[in-house]
Amino acid sequence: METVFPKILLPLKKDLEQVEQRMHQEMKLKAGHISQFINLQLHWWDRYLHPAVLILSGRMFGYTHPKMLYLACVVQFIHIATGIHYREYDQRPGLPVLIGDYFYAKFFSYLCNVEALEWLPELAQVINDVHDAGIRETENQESLSSNVDSYISLLKKQSSLLGTCSTFGVKATGSNTIYETPLKTFGLNLGAALKLVKQKQHLPHARQLLSDAEKELSKLPDKTEKTILWGLLDACQEELHQVCLAG
Repeated sequence: METVFPKILLPLKKDLEQVEQRMHQEMKLKAGHISQFINLQLHWWDRYLHPAVLILSGRMFGYTHPKMLYLACVVQFIHIATGIHYREYDQRPGLPVLIGDYFYAKFFSYLCNVEALEWLPELAQVINDVHDAGIRETENQESLSSNVDSYISLLKKQSSLLGTCSTFGVKATGSNTIYETPLKTFGLNLGAALKLVKQKQHLPHARQLLSDAEKELSKLPDKTEKTILWGLLDACQEELHQVCLAG
């Protein structure tokens, strides 16, 4: 799982390393380490994006409770579990459901351990939305190939977890609620754009999604955290540019 730590996230390096340490500990099963059953060679987007956005959102609105890092682990458990169920990683036959469910169970366990069950309804709905969208994508591939708008709508639904990470600070503090919609829209658009860039398809639409995310981000207060979020958008723009150059 080695990767170059992205420069834009250096201000969060200590926090993200703590998240990774906790995640690593939870990957030690009685049957062996997770790496024996699945190849989690994560791109830095998959490794850091969700916990980083949650932490940035919390800091932006003054949320400093220690449970924030545990909640960053929670969203990463969900993100990895979803990727496993979507078969995004090389894995031994017959194990995706078992390992994915293990990570989903860990997210629930963490919520219980840090007394954060108030987040359970929203996160459970996120998982429902993501898998509902995945089922519809799988069952309607032919029609979606000719209906890009419908396909992007599904990608945004699959990005519900990033939308929740983006709105974390507002919901955790119960303040600045005027920023909840721009933050959620930012997360959904960034998530959908990233999926298109990874798939190397509908790239003009990916560019538009990033432009829309920029408009939402411009509505937020000018703080250090906003600058880092801008940097994430710039990084995605650069990856999009590289994909376009590669043809």
